[in-house]
Amino acid sequence: MYWPGYEPDDEKERLWKEWLAERPPDVRAVAEKFNPWTVYRHTVTNQRCQIQSFSEPEDPNEKVTVTAYVEGPMGPIMGHGVFGIPPENLVPWEEGDENRYLRLA
Repeated sequence: MYWPGYEPDDEKERLWKEWLAERPPDVRAVAEKFNPWTVYRHTVTNQRCQIQSFSEPEDPNEKVTVTAYVEGPMGPIMGHGVFGIPPENLVPWEEGDENRYLRLA
């Protein structure tokens, strides 16, 4: 499922691949699994998320994390950015996931 208005086209795909090629190997490995136009579900909160950025740790012992726009309980107008999300806590949003996350509105 794609975020409305963020469906990839040839130009977005090309720019994404160029950006990936310039990333450090550990960041690239995570970023190749998570693109910015796919809707993800945070497995802890069941909220909808969109990737905004990836950390680039200087310390080789630190893991790469993501910053994501996380939809709030009132829908997209009440969302916010959350940093430090472990990538393993995100999975692609599926049709049936809507029932897991009950909004207030």
